[in-house]
Amino acid sequence: MSNKMWENTVEHAKTCVLNGKLHVYYADDKQNIGVIFNNIFQLMGLIADSQYMSVDLLSESEKIYVDKLVKVAYENWENVVEYDGEALIGVKPNGLTTLDATTDDPGATQRSYSSGQYT
Repeated sequence: MSNKMWENTVEHAKTCVLNGKLHVYYADDKQNIGVIFNNIFQLMGLIADSQYMSVDLLSESEKIYVDKLVKVAYENWENVVEYDGEALIGVKPNGLTTLDATTDDPGATQRSYSSGQYT
């Protein structure tokens, strides 16, 4: 797809009515860390141990990590889970202050997030 076609597709998607569906790609089998997309597959934020952080509040190093995780999500879209937005209401917006953005393989993340620290 050409850049112009892609830009047109993205602009059209932004005009679509959001239906409340959310899509989550988890980086591990325990569903400790994941990225959340809206129904037009636009990144909304990060979820770690049931704590949500908007993409707008991520630090630069966290954004780099999330960018890598988003690429893994798109490559493995068959593993993305669709939720009714109401199903994720229990996710509490909190600041994740110590996201380890140093890993080169976000798909291999198998750590737990507890009390503001990854273990």
